Amino acid sequence: MPNFAFDHDPWAPDEKEDLYSDNEIESKDEEDIPPPRQRLFSVQQIDPAGHKVVIKNVTDERMSLDGWFARDGETGKTSAPWSGVEVNPGEAVTLWTSPGLPGSNAPDEEDTQNVFWRNKTNRKPRRQPIFKSGESASIELVDNTGEVVDIGHVNPDKRFQLRTELSASTRRVSNRKSSAGASSQGD
Repeated sequence: MPNFAFDHDPWAPDEKEDLYSDNEIESKDEEDIPPPRQRLFSVQQIDPAGHKVVIKNVTDERMSLDGWFARDGETGKTSAPWSGVEVNPGEAVTLWTSPGLPGSNAPDEEDTQNVFWRNKTNRKPRRQPIFKSGESASIELVDNTGEVVDIGHVNPDKRFQLRTELSASTRRVSNRKSSAGASSQGD
């Protein structure tokens, strides 16, 4: 049987070889790196039984939700984009996900603190529930450029989780089909 004896560690780099030389590491100038995007709104609460989501303005300025919309993270369905919605600093707006559902506690009309999930095709308030009883629920908040900027998730045991690690894996949302192939029409 051959004897493989080494007088040095075969896994150690050669003295001449520097694995961490400055020549091999690419660095970017600070001006090449885009600044982090400021967070404007945050999903604060999801209440599947109450068919509502609370969205808070986390800035110190009055902000508009014009062109923003919600996407159900479980089915891929999206609401029609909102218009005329202004939210004061630190205040919240309630998104009623099924305002047309018989027995809903949603107000009769939208106002500065209440917006409706509207169908994209006819702009009428949604009559079918977005959330299924006893299941997890996720809402993705999508800005007017189509970028998912915040995600809220609630488990069946009612534990709310806010997913904010979007900077490394921000996704664009298609208005036609979700990645799972489900229709994203807000019907």
